[in-house]
Amino acid sequence: MQMISLHTPVAQDDGHAVELGDTLSTDQGLWADHGMPWHERAEWRVDLQRELSQLPATLQATAAAVSVASITEVAAARKVSRALIHKELSQIGQRLRKVF
Repeated sequence: MQMISLHTPVAQDDGHAVELGDTLSTDQGLWADHGMPWHERAEWRVDLQRELSQLPATLQATAAAVSVASITEVAAARKVSRALIHKELSQIGQRLRKVF
């Protein structure tokens, strides 16, 4: 199997070469951003962090924990049920939907 870099030049219809990575759509990718420009994503992250900081401490901790571990792992570490973690995530979602 031949390895190809995203920096590999590829010819376009007009004869000019561009990098392979520039020809790929991010809409279908694993990290799809659905066309949101980088600066809008950055602003969205700032807004999200601001809103998360307004949550009660327990919900902040849950949001942080599930960003790096599964619901099952978080529940086990806190010695609570997965249902409680799901309930807290639902509360977080309800609050964020009011803003976003």
